[in-house]
Amino acid sequence: MAIPQGGKMRHHNGKPPRFPRTALHVIGALSVVVGLFAVMLVMTLLTLARLEAAEKEVVHLDQAKHAAHIVEAQIREQYIHQAHSIIEGDLSHLDHYRRAVETTKKAIAQLHDLARRPEDRREATKLAKLARLNDQQFSQRVVPAIRKHDRAATTRLHREIVPTLQRVTRVNAELSRILNGRAASAQARAKALRARTRTVALLCFSLALVIATLVVVLLSRRISKRISTLRVGAQQLSRGDLHARISIEGNDEYSELATTFNQMATDLDEHQQRLLTSQRLASIGQVAAGVAHEINNPLGVILGYVRILSRDASEKQQQTIDVIADETRLCQRIVEDLLDPARPQHLRCAQIDLSEIAREAIRRLREAGRLEDVTVNLPAETVQVAAWADEERLMQVVTNLITNAVEAAGNEGSVEVATKTTADKAALLIADSGPGFAAETVRRAFEPFFTTKPSGVGLGLAISQAIIDAHGGRITIERAPAGGALVSIMLPTTEPGGAL
Repeated sequence: MAIPQGGKMRHHNGKPPRFPRTALHVIGALSVVVGLFAVMLVMTLLTLARLEAAEKEVVHLDQAKHAAHIVEAQIREQYIHQAHSIIEGDLSHLDHYRRAVETTKKAIAQLHDLARRPEDRREATKLAKLARLNDQQFSQRVVPAIRKHDRAATTRLHREIVPTLQRVTRVNAELSRILNGRAASAQARAKALRARTRTVALLCFSLALVIATLVVVLLSRRISKRISTLRVGAQQLSRGDLHARISIEGNDEYSELATTFNQMATDLDEHQQRLLTSQRLASIGQVAAGVAHEINNPLGVILGYVRILSRDASEKQQQTIDVIADETRLCQRIVEDLLDPARPQHLRCAQIDLSEIAREAIRRLREAGRLEDVTVNLPAETVQVAAWADEERLMQVVTNLITNAVEAAGNEGSVEVATKTTADKAALLIADSGPGFAAETVRRAFEPFFTTKPSGVGLGLAISQAIIDAHGGRITIERAPAGGALVSIMLPTTEPGGAL
């Protein structure tokens, strides 16, 4: 039978979470909501940047289209002056023509600057070449023919100028078509970006609203349910039900509070039980004092007469007298047992070896023939566990507990005794292979006069608890892992307030 690593030390070692779990849940939910707004903000900023770029491109393309229209208008202006000069047969419009040519050059240069793509620049370059070609045809060939008043040459050269102007119109129309298409595409892209921004904004706001609503509903239910559970437990405790316990699953501040509440209820229950035990012991002491006063004197007289009778008694009479003496002494022991729990414990404590106490108690019981066929495993001779205790009184407790364990184990059963040091306590653990105790029996085990033995008085465990309490220790009973009972004694390892 294996003894667990520690006795039933009801010490609350739970530590509160570093950060409240409910707050973490709220922060997590808010983080999701804030994250959605952050995503929406980032996407909105990116979309606005792209939208701004698209709008700038539309403006730029509009400027380029406008420049192309100016180029076309200026070339037509050139042609108007050319046609007037050819029809009238004079050069009165030549200065106007020269100004139109310069304006056309500037417009083509502006168009070339606004043309960002290679294909746009190629079309602008074509327009520049055709404009120069038209000017060369008119200035170098038509103007001299007009000055010579050569009508036939002027008419022929005019027919040669017209195709150039038609090519200018076609190139400008192609460039305008390209620019218009690109502008329409940029406008469509800007429109799509606006629509996407609206969709993303609506989606993020909707998700944030849904998540926030779910968080509020779920957290409200979770918190209200847990608070309700805590309230019910507190109400039960306020009504005096010290066995009320709160069960809250999880690892948050509410489960921590429930654990603390349960520990508080356990401590209150134990304190009340100890108080009741003390009151019972006090009552026993009062009764026992009266009984001892009234009975001890007659018992002493009886034993005195027994000794007188023994002087002249025959062998057969002596047997009867011995029975009377034994029963009288038994009455005295019963009276002493009644007084023992209520007496103040005057201890003579010193540093003792708890393992040696256990080994000595087992040796005495074995020599007295009280271990019968029970297998008793005791601490090895090399095991030493220091404790601060009264050796005689502690021997009384250990002997009583081992005797109880042997009786519970029965013939061919087993008892295991172990000692160890836990934190600042020395521990003695006694486990038996018997049937164990019911929960109600464990709860009342230390009550005076409570016993499950047919011939028991019910003072052994009460006396043991009084002695251990006087040492500043603790004694508990629980079910052993392999069945049976496990009794644990915890004692200080050093003198209270003393150095190690």
